[in-house]
Amino acid sequence: MAGAQSTIILSYRREDSAGVTGRIFDRLIQEFGSGRVFMDIDSMPAGVDFHDHLQEILADCGALLVVIGKGWRSQRKGQLPRIMDPDDWVRIEVETALERGIPVVPLLIDGAALPGRDQLPESLWPLLRRNALPVDSGRDFHSQLSRLVRDLRLQIDPAGAPPATVAPSPAPQPATVAAIEAINWKSLGRWILLLALIITLGAIAISGADSDRVREKADVKIDVTPPDPPAIPHPEQ
Repeated sequence: MAGAQSTIILSYRREDSAGVTGRIFDRLIQEFGSGRVFMDIDSMPAGVDFHDHLQEILADCGALLVVIGKGWRSQRKGQLPRIMDPDDWVRIEVETALERGIPVVPLLIDGAALPGRDQLPESLWPLLRRNALPVDSGRDFHSQLSRLVRDLRLQIDPAGAPPATVAPSPAPQPATVAAIEAINWKSLGRWILLLALIITLGAIAISGADSDRVREKADVKIDVTPPDPPAIPHPEQ
């Protein structure tokens, strides 16, 4: 497992993929910081042994990203491809990373494919067993780089991922306050509305019943005709 300060190195050929490599470099700097992402590692002082220089640079390398375009092997007319040259800088970068067990991630640019075994020196055959990621310079670039960033964090720098935010423990509260805060006010509001509706319907029903009773009383005919006076006997009788 790489350390917390592991670096990420981009291996590429300028004539093959300089433009898209620069974009990849800029994105990785945004994610990991300028002190942890490097390209152009062959820029070294004059007179320095490049094998020793490369060993020093790769000492803290967490991942080597091999940017492979359609001209990565750098075929020369009438000559062997540069990748077959034992002193080819790109070949040395990849060979050294593979020998040291450093994670090597092939990035296939704009539809490029990994070469076959017959197109590579035997020392680079392990590269063909590495899971390659496609990178398009068009509209899918940012989504593909997001996947690359995620994979790099999981593989070489899990500690570099944003730390999970731990919510502070709530302060102790009086029982009454806690009970009030625990109330689901939305549900309570629905119940109050339903109760008000039931009360309103009941009031309407009662009002209607009272009106019916008033109408029944109004329909009752009361006979107020006075009774006949009692018969008075005639004096002659």
